[in-house]
Amino acid sequence: MTRQARWGLKTYSRNDTHWTGLGAYVAYAAILQRLHALGLTEGPRPLDAFAEVSAPDFGKPRNLALMLGVASFVDVDYPEFRDPAVEGRLATTYLSAGLDWTSPRVVDTGQVGKPVLLMTMDSFSNALLPFLYGDFSRIVIAHNQDGRWREDLIDRFKPDVVLLEVVENGLPSVMSPAPAASDAARRRIDLALAQPHRLSGVLPGPRKLRRIEGGAGDDRLDGTDGDDLIFGRPGNDTINGGPGNDHLRGGQGNDLIAGGPGDDWISGDRGDDTLSGGPGADTFHSFAGAGLDRVTDFNAAEGDRVQLDPGTAYTVRQEGADTVVEMTQARLVLVGVVAATLPPGWISAGQ
Repeated sequence: MTRQARWGLKTYSRNDTHWTGLGAYVAYAAILQRLHALGLTEGPRPLDAFAEVSAPDFGKPRNLALMLGVASFVDVDYPEFRDPAVEGRLATTYLSAGLDWTSPRVVDTGQVGKPVLLMTMDSFSNALLPFLYGDFSRIVIAHNQDGRWREDLIDRFKPDVVLLEVVENGLPSVMSPAPAASDAARRRIDLALAQPHRLSGVLPGPRKLRRIEGGAGDDRLDGTDGDDLIFGRPGNDTINGGPGNDHLRGGQGNDLIAGGPGDDWISGDRGDDTLSGGPGADTFHSFAGAGLDRVTDFNAAEGDRVQLDPGTAYTVRQEGADTVVEMTQARLVLVGVVAATLPPGWISAGQ
C-alpha cells in the first residue's frame, strides 16, 4: 500500500483514517491474486471494470476533518467505487434485528457458480465490499465486534473462503479463538520469539530512492547517478534512469523509457511505450490492458527478465524476428529475440 501511494495513487485521504476506494482496490487485487493462486477464484478484475461513485464532499468519509472541526472548510478527495455489472442484482438478508452496516447479513450477488465468502470485518470493508461482489455468489458479512472467528456462521453457510479483515492494532486478538496453529507454525513462532533480532543482519534495509515525478504533460525526466524512482504520470514522457538500480514507470501515455547502467525495474504502464534497460539485469513489467510495449535490448544473458502481474494469462510466440508476449489488451514485444533461446525463468506471473 505504501509503495502504491509513493507512485501517486490516492490510497488514503488526509481527511479520513480509512483507505479510499483506490486503497481498497489494492487490497482487493492482493486478495484475489492469492485466492486465484490457490485455485479458488478468478484473478482480480481491472480497476476500469468499476465505476467511480459521484457524491458531494459532505457525503464522503472525512472523520479526521470532523474531529478537527474543519469538515466544512476542506475539499474531500476521497474516490469511491461501485460495480455496475452486479449492483442491480444484489439481494441482502439481515440476520438480526439491526439494519445498519455493522449488522450481520447475507448478500446474494447473482453470480451463479462462484464461491461463497464469509468475511468478518470493520469499517475498512465498506470500501472493499463493492470490489468483491462480482467474484462470489454469496457474501456473509459480520462485524468484528460480534466475534472474529464465527464458527456458527461457518457451520450454517459452509463458505469456501473465510476472510478476516481487521485494522492492524487488532492483530493480537484477531485469531482468538480460531483453530490452533500447526506444529510447523508454532516452531516458527517460538523461533521468532526466542530470537527477535536474528534477521536484523540478514535482511537488507529499505533502499533509499530519489523520487522524480512528472506532471500532466509531456515531460523529460532524468535520473541521478544513484537509485531513482521516476514516475512519468500522464503524457508522452521521456525517462532516462541513468546509472543506478532505478525503478521507472511511464504512467499513462506513449513513453520512451531508458534504464541506463544498473539493474532496473521498468514498466511502461498504460499506452504504447518503447523500453530499453541498458547494461545490467533489468526487469520489464507488464499487465493486461497495458497496451503495446516494445523492449529494444532484451538480453537474457545479462539477467533481463519479464515480470507480469500475478495471475496474468499470457501466451508467448515468435513473430518474425521478435518474441511476443500476448495478454488481454496488451502486448510486450522483445525486439530481435528468438523465443526458443530464452532460458527457464525468463518470464514470471507471480508475486
